[in-house]
Amino acid sequence: MKKLTIKPSKMKFPDFSYVRPQKVIGFQKCLFLAAMILFFLSGCSRYQYISVIGDTHQNKQKDFVVENDTVKIVYSFSGVNFPVTVEVYNKLNKPVYVDWTKSALIVDGNSVSYWQDAARLEGSTNGYVIGGRNGVEYTFGSVDGTIYKNEKVSFIPPKSYIKTTRFYLKGRFFSTKKNESKRSESFNSSNGLDWRDIYIFNRENTPLNFKSYITLSTDKNFSKEFHFTNSFWVNNITQTMASPESLRNTDFPKTYIHKATVAGFFISFVVILGLAAAGLAVFK
Repeated sequence: MKKLTIKPSKMKFPDFSYVRPQKVIGFQKCLFLAAMILFFLSGCSRYQYISVIGDTHQNKQKDFVVENDTVKIVYSFSGVNFPVTVEVYNKLNKPVYVDWTKSALIVDGNSVSYWQDAARLEGSTNGYVIGGRNGVEYTFGSVDGTIYKNEKVSFIPPKSYIKTTRFYLKGRFFSTKKNESKRSESFNSSNGLDWRDIYIFNRENTPLNFKSYITLSTDKNFSKEFHFTNSFWVNNITQTMASPESLRNTDFPKTYIHKATVAGFFISFVVILGLAAAGLAVFK
């Protein structure tokens, strides 16, 4: 009886080991390009930091405070696009009410009510997109969130407060072309040595002058109303390419406006094209 010997096959199979690493490398390229977009946007942006003064005193946080025996009102403008945040604290042992329909922000003589008959949706979407004919895409999914609508009258229980942001005063850069009181200087940020242009304004040539008028009462029928009127105006604008993150340990104002430069738009567009090309290469 013959002994059979089975020899290993010499057939060669294709080596697929290169496929996954290439996709990983492609994905890493996408991540790198995405990081580059953020880098160029931050490096090719300009900021205006806005200083505001008013007819009432400021606390240590540079917020404006006005009060009487009944309430304390704090105005804060800290944040991007010049938000108007109002905090009302009730000092009494009984409720206090704020009628926002009888309260207004008066900007350069134009009165705008604190209450607007509008709603906003805050939430997230879950779904997927299917490509159809002729380049048409169909989206399927759901939206999870909450619809918010500002109340007309706020109820403030005893020894408590409410806080609301109902306006953003400025989304674009202030014009500084007509201002002659400009000075330029260097300063230190977390990025190292930076440069800034400072524009000084007075009450007559300020680019923004506004008032806040708020109506309150200690009864819900508002038979005994009382009011607060306070004035504010921009007295200083600092323009620089230093971001708020690089100025955390400085005395810069906390109110700011952001704008990407022309170079920033161009570079970002080129980088986005590169990101799209790399993404297509990954899935080929």
